[in-house]
Amino acid sequence: MPADTLLTAVRAHLDLAPTHRVLMEPIQKGASGRTIIRINPDDHPSFIGIHYTLERSDNANFLPVAEFLKEAGLNIPEVLYDNTRRQVALIEDLGDQDLLSLKDTPFEERETYYRSAFEQLDKLLYTRPPKDFDLQPTFDEPLYRWEQEYFFEHFIETHLGRDSSTLSEDPILQGL
Repeated sequence: MPADTLLTAVRAHLDLAPTHRVLMEPIQKGASGRTIIRINPDDHPSFIGIHYTLERSDNANFLPVAEFLKEAGLNIPEVLYDNTRRQVALIEDLGDQDLLSLKDTPFEERETYYRSAFEQLDKLLYTRPPKDFDLQPTFDEPLYRWEQEYFFEHFIETHLGRDSSTLSEDPILQGL
């Protein structure tokens, strides 16, 4: 059970007694093959707990990619604990606010966050991974189409609550 494994991980990481109160709150944002939970032990800061399966090959890359991004100087949450044998990690909790949660705020308030995100992307574009870095296969046409359809369905429709049909049928996007 992923929640039990994460609870065991946080107790081991903080050396907590079995009776120490720990609240766990599921995080419902996308997570293929991953269970993501906010873990809040009494008298300690909260963590984000991630339990992953190896059903998807990219799940095994999470921790190596996080290490690479940190070494490259990108602003990412700190990996505080990882146990690859049990497929769990505890990550620094940066809170609930993300770019999507700001979508309805005035642009003047969002602009700083957007600029910060683009600065991080710019830094990433000029960062070279080591030659032995195991990345996912490159995009081919079927994978690109799948990602595009996933974006329309899960971001445009589910998260933004908008109809994606006009955008998905746009000739410019069809030609990509």
